Amino acid sequence: MSLVDQERENASNQMFLVTFAICGLVAATLVATVVLFLVRKHSKSREKLARLSQDDPSFEASKEYQVGCTFHTVVTASVIYFEFE
Repeated sequence: MSLVDQERENASNQMFLVTFAICGLVAATLVATVVLFLVRKHSKSREKLARLSQDDPSFEASKEYQVGCTFHTVVTASVIYFEFE
């Protein structure tokens, strides 16, 4: 193997490593972005549920939320009941 061939092979190997590193960084950035988005969304939904489930009479959405849950439960139960009759 000549010196020129060895230099080409080394350059090819270096290019492969640089490409691999860049792809890894892009993938890691995408994964981190998705994870942060999901954590933020989950946190917001937990806060919303905590606010909706408060028994504060000045917080009117609490009653609406409870009525909505009750209605959903009744409708779901009746649909299941009629499907198996």
